[in-house]
Amino acid sequence: MELMIVVAIIGILSSVAIPSFTRFQCKSKQSEAQVILNAVHMTQLAYNGEHATYLPLAHLTSYGGLDPRSIFTTKYYTITIPTATMTAYTAQAQDTKLRLSSRTGTDTWTVQNTFRGPVNLTNQCR
Repeated sequence: MELMIVVAIIGILSSVAIPSFTRFQCKSKQSEAQVILNAVHMTQLAYNGEHATYLPLAHLTSYGGLDPRSIFTTKYYTITIPTATMTAYTAQAQDTKLRLSSRTGTDTWTVQNTFRGPVNLTNQCR
């Protein structure tokens, strides 16, 4: 009888703890996108301050503000800059390398020249 009670208690505790742990683990993996997009944002702003234009990703890493390894060897996210003009830029990070969660959607972060920092468009860590 006591063994059944112990098993029931363990079952109840694990049903509460496992979802919380997976959510915490997912949020910690999102820091990769936040850190890299913050670096892209700061480098873009620095380059724009000197040259009055924004750079595509290939030129941004050769400018000297970003290490190419930090952009192209990420574990979870693919970093892109779909828009880079004289007046604006947009950088995105999508979890296309390894999924953050078992949900079917893609976790997407974006940053633009008008933002203060990265914004999560499709949060998969709910």
